[in-house]
Formats: sequence, C-alpha cells, structure tokens
Amino acid sequence: MKKILSLTISVMLIFAALPNMAMAKTPVSSVTLNAKASYMKIGKSKTFRSTIKPTAATNKSVTWTSSNTAVATVSSKGVVKAMGVGVAIVKAVAKDGSKKSGSCVIKVVEKVDTAEVANSLVNRANKYFGKNGKQLGYSTAWCAYFVGKCAKETGIPENVIPNSTGLVKTLWETMKKTTKVYYVRDFNSGRYKPAVGDLVFLDTYKPLGHIGVISDVYDDGSFDTIDGNVATSNTNPKYTEVLSLEYSVYAIKNGKSNSKINSFIRPNYSKVAD
Repeated sequence: MKKILSLTISVMLIFAALPNMAMAKTPVSSVTLNAKASYMKIGKSKTFRSTIKPTAATNKSVTWTSSNTAVATVSSKGVVKAMGVGVAIVKAVAKDGSKKSGSCVIKVVEKVDTAEVANSLVNRANKYFGKNGKQLGYSTAWCAYFVGKCAKETGIPENVIPNSTGLVKTLWETMKKTTKVYYVRDFNSGRYKPAVGDLVFLDTYKPLGHIGVISDVYDDGSFDTIDGNVATSNTNPKYTEVLSLEYSVYAIKNGKSNSKINSFIRPNYSKVAD
C-alpha cells in the first residue's frame, strides 16, 4: 500500500510540474534589420525585415517604431514610407520583454546629393582606420569585403556597390556591367579626374588583386585612398589594417610603388534611393 501511495504522489508531482515546464521561455538575444541605413525618396515605400536570435526564441514578434513620422512612417509589418526630407530611425523592438532591438537610419531625400553619399562612404571607412582584420572579423584577404561593409552601413545598395563578395575581380566585373570603367590612360589624358568616393582597383600581387576608396583629391590630381587589408609589419591577413595610401601623379603615370593601378570606377551614387 505504501509503494502504491508513493508512486501516486510521484506521478501527481510530475503532472503538477508540467505547467511550469511548459511556461519555460527562451528570450530574444538580438534583433537585427536587413539594413543599417537606407536612402529613400519622398513618397516611396520599402519593406524591412527583422532577424531574431536565437531561432528558438519563444516570442519572435517585434514592434516597429519611427523616431520621426514626419520623415518616415513604419507599419506593423515593417513597411517604411518616406514622408518628408530628413532623417528618421526606424526600430524593431522585441515584444518578449527582453528590450532587444534593431534599427535602421532612414535618409529621405528629394534629390540624391551624390557628393554627400560619396563623403558618407569615406567617413564610414575612416571610422575603422587602424582596425585590423582580426578586430573586424576577417581572416582572409578582405579589402573588397571592407568596401562592401562600408557601403552597406552607409545605405548604399547592392545595385550601386555590391557588398556581398570578397573577390575584387567579381566586384569589378559586376560594376563594369552598369558603370563606366576608367583606366590609367584616361587619367593621363585628363578624360578621368579622380573624385572622393571613386573606387580604385589595383594589380597588387595579381590582376585586380586590391581595391581602395578615394578619400582626398588634391589640385595637381594626386589623391589618397582609404583601404582595408593593407599589410603592415605582420602580413597575416588577420592583422593587416585599414590604412590610408597616397598616390602622386608621377607615381601613377610611371607605375611606381603602390600605384600599379588597373582602373577606376565611379559608383552611380545617384541611384542609391531607387
């Protein structure tokens, strides 16, 4: 009789615990959006997506908000509509109480200022000056990844600067289909004049082996670039850095030093809000 009573009590305790076991929740650890920044023209709409981690989170719902509804509104499904010129931060906040959120800076324009976009790209790249590959999460050649990363974080879409390839040649071939390519002969003849935000492709170690972004241009045509994966005292890709390089007119024309330039491409920044 005691054994039966003990077994009965044990079963009752197990069933009593089931509701509490069912109530165990997995909280959200992070929320990210599919863009960190985005240009939009007044009247246009764009749908943003949120990614919740972990995938086993109990409640994956989010609440969408806009910091300035006069600039951009956002629906409960992440559809953003550009209302007026300015900047708004669209945010997706986890509904599970974890307070985790992801955000995107929306830049609404009437007409794209290409110089502003180009300078924004350079400013973003300069924020990483001196950082090495290990700090940025790269372990292999990463100069093209770096350009793509900065473009994406600036709000420059794939159709203007591809941001998903780590191969300089692939990036060059993709952009060549829609954007004019200039060569050193064009620079020498004056048909091409460097501008901030232009991309420089170099035959470093191999044809189309490196890429940089023009950061400064001088009166005589010389320019500086901001580049990822620049070798320092340690050539391990984990420790190559984001650094600035200088290109003089003499060096370019004579293929000296680090100036083994293959070509130049000026991204079509006017299309960032298309």
